[in-house]
Amino acid sequence: MAVCIDRLMDQYDGGTINRRQLVTGLIAVAAAALGAGEGALTLDAAPAAIAPARSINHVHINVSDLKRAEEFYMALFGATIRERGDGITTLVLPCSTKTVGAWVSLTSIDGPIGKAEAKTEGAPPKPGTYNHCGFGVDMTRAPQVAADLRKAFPAVKVTGETRTDQMNVYDPDGTRLQLMQLSHDGFIATESVPDGKGGKKQVPKYKPGEHV
Repeated sequence: MAVCIDRLMDQYDGGTINRRQLVTGLIAVAAAALGAGEGALTLDAAPAAIAPARSINHVHINVSDLKRAEEFYMALFGATIRERGDGITTLVLPCSTKTVGAWVSLTSIDGPIGKAEAKTEGAPPKPGTYNHCGFGVDMTRAPQVAADLRKAFPAVKVTGETRTDQMNVYDPDGTRLQLMQLSHDGFIATESVPDGKGGKKQVPKYKPGEHV
């Protein structure tokens, strides 16, 4: 019961549920405890989600021809180019806002990310397939989300919980899900570092594929 209440309070403090939803959740927890006995209230019965999804942030697709794919999604959805990298393009969707990102990530199966996945997965990604999907959540709670997931589902894989922009979660069948900062808009993150000549240069902030 305490775990359920803690989750509800975390969601209320994080702004993912309002006061009415908080009260409703607390009533549900209390009713379950009274009806089944304190010891019978399990994690499965908890009304509070581990990481409430506030949006579908993005979909990542493997493609054989980046330019052709860009043209298709721009024509179909009215998407616009957010950023181009080596073998990757991110396109912002018209519904995206400053606070809630919505975008499409396209990666070439022959690009650096595709080749890296070929090494880790043992085979190159197939064109025309979904790579993964990102869900907008409260990333300030990432360490707690990872801890709760591991407690509830010990066999699942969770990586990246120390980051503030995104983390990876793998469902029981191994499907990769990205939990994303709600405002993430597909920017291919870089950072400024010394260039060894007294100036600065921009380099990728994360390893290939980490941010997408």
